[in-house]
Amino acid sequence: MNLALLTLVVFCGLSSAPAAADVTAVFTSNQGWQIVIEVAADGPIRIRESSRGDFEAGYTLIRDGKYYEVSPGPGGPVAISAEAADYLFRQGVSRGEIILSDKSHRSLHKPELVRQEQVRIAGYTGTRYSLASGSGESVVVSEAPELKPLGNAIDHLFAQMDSRGHESGLAAFRPLIASRGVLSFFGELSLTQVSFETIDRSRFALPGNVTELSDVVGPSVEVQAEHTDQEQRDIVKGVYHDKALYLLDDSGAMQVWSEESRTGRPFKVPGSVLSFCLMDKNLWAATKGQRGKSVMLWTRQLPSQSGPDGGEWQRVGSFTRNGGNEAVVLDCSGIEPVLVAGNRAIMPVSGSAVELAGQMSTHPALVVSYVKDGMLWLGFNSGEWGGGLHRIRLSDGTVDSPSHIDPASPCGGRLNPDCDPVTGLAPDPANPKCMLATIGLVHMMSRGSVVQVCGNDVSVIYTKPYTLDPNWRWAGIIDEDNQGSVAFYALAPGRTGGTAFAVASDGVYQFVGSTEPNFAPFQRQRIGAIDWSNPDYVLVRTQMNQRHSLSGGSYLLIPR
Repeated sequence: MNLALLTLVVFCGLSSAPAAADVTAVFTSNQGWQIVIEVAADGPIRIRESSRGDFEAGYTLIRDGKYYEVSPGPGGPVAISAEAADYLFRQGVSRGEIILSDKSHRSLHKPELVRQEQVRIAGYTGTRYSLASGSGESVVVSEAPELKPLGNAIDHLFAQMDSRGHESGLAAFRPLIASRGVLSFFGELSLTQVSFETIDRSRFALPGNVTELSDVVGPSVEVQAEHTDQEQRDIVKGVYHDKALYLLDDSGAMQVWSEESRTGRPFKVPGSVLSFCLMDKNLWAATKGQRGKSVMLWTRQLPSQSGPDGGEWQRVGSFTRNGGNEAVVLDCSGIEPVLVAGNRAIMPVSGSAVELAGQMSTHPALVVSYVKDGMLWLGFNSGEWGGGLHRIRLSDGTVDSPSHIDPASPCGGRLNPDCDPVTGLAPDPANPKCMLATIGLVHMMSRGSVVQVCGNDVSVIYTKPYTLDPNWRWAGIIDEDNQGSVAFYALAPGRTGGTAFAVASDGVYQFVGSTEPNFAPFQRQRIGAIDWSNPDYVLVRTQMNQRHSLSGGSYLLIPR
């Protein structure tokens, strides 16, 4: 054979070999379980599963042998590396937050495989292999070269599952499938569709928000020990005055924290405090009376940085809790303090009081308040039991409860008192005649919104879904099919008016008008339990919502 002919034969042989192609495969079980595997010819892998046609929230990305779990995040997808997720899991176990069930130790003996019959699946011939133990797990492998990327992808999947401690014989199948095509695995998922069309490479891209191992074990975690701000697990209310933060916990005790030294100490109070507030330089406190049947009202002047130490507590009066509502609320946002105890609203400076003519929520609740145009607004946060919104006309005690209920679903509506805990109140910067209220609940799932109340009309002015859409933007439209959204924990007006700040699970939102709010996301590493960094407010980390839901930590936003 001459050289020219040999060159032609070699060239023809190379050109006839199939070029590496992208692969998309769908594996389905008889029970409706489905896994879609996408493999790019240059290596990246994407795996997503569904149950009875509904895709699970999120998918797995494998890039350069590294695993990422991508899930719906606030306003767009978020990802966490397997190393970071494993570290956080082990931290949860060590703190007792995660309890592992007892399992038998893994066998030290490698399970044996048994070769069984040949089968035809999706037009391909393959051989079934099962475990000699008869556990029911099996795979069907094929020698078809175009399917080999599927074997590599499922080998990666098995490796990750095995590293997470799954008690199975998956490791035994890995040498078998790593260099072969796979037609069936887990003993029940079989190939039903396969395509070799080019896959858009954006499907293998990581989202902008990615948590790596260095983000959860970075050096800033060690810095926390150098600060004196300790975890404030049960703080329920706070006020800021002259570079100091006054905090109330749910035992009725108070603390004062200095911004300059960032240290806290007990603050002397005349009894077990039920509620408190600040008007000008005077602190007002409502304490529990004898056997809880009365409420004692007190006031004192607070010290300033350049002035005297302030005054002693002075008793203003004692008021019987004569039935009615269980909540005790003390508000200083109006022209004088207002105390709600039992079925009365009491204004101690003017000496007036009104009987409440109407019912309010009877569930135990955390209560937020605001006085506007002669109305005391009360937001009740009873966690999974809802709460809702109430208004008291201070001139005559009339109580009404603005709401919006959609009877088509159990928790339907924009403000459903049976389901929606109200966590904050502030005047609407865009419409001074209206009020804004935040809703936030984390119980199994997260949901929340910011609603505007104008008279008896309730509308949603902002909500942020948990979504996989990287291009999501608020357009005033609520996705009724989306079951998860960002929970809002607190709302407060700004110091100068014309703005309101809301803190949510993902950051702080500033409402300044009718446009989309300005958003400042939380940094991954936040030092200390009290954040003094913003000139308009102080953030305090708290666990107060745990008594009413499975929410875990949340935040108080305290205006300066």
